[in-house]
Amino acid sequence: NRNSVILIDSDKRTQQSRINDTKKRIIDEVESTGGIAWVTKGKEIENYISAGVVSRWLNKPNVDQVGQYDDFFNYLDGIKNGEGRRYSSRKPLMAEQLSPHMTKDEISKVLDLEERLTQLCGVIRKWNSS
Repeated sequence: NRNSVILIDSDKRTQQSRINDTKKRIIDEVESTGGIAWVTKGKEIENYISAGVVSRWLNKPNVDQVGQYDDFFNYLDGIKNGEGRRYSSRKPLMAEQLSPHMTKDEISKVLDLEERLTQLCGVIRKWNSS
């Protein structure tokens, strides 16, 4: 299907880090057919989760934002001991628990998420009207 989107964790640990050759190849393949290849601006997709969402979810005030290149599950362990270990292999459960705490306004402030979602929605609308 030419109407495809792939979301790829950059896995970058610093701004200077480069994405690997396999990811570059996948990006080229998807984009060559008119699809969208979205590589996260942070280390992983979890780096888009805002501090406000985490604060409400864990009922912990004044939570700092996870760093762009930080490990999200280590970050969780730093907020509440054991939470990162608890959810690192249970990401769907974590997503279910986080989603009620998310708002459009809140998530639009993290990294390039608003820009990427706007782009994605626009392309999907275009595909659906063709």
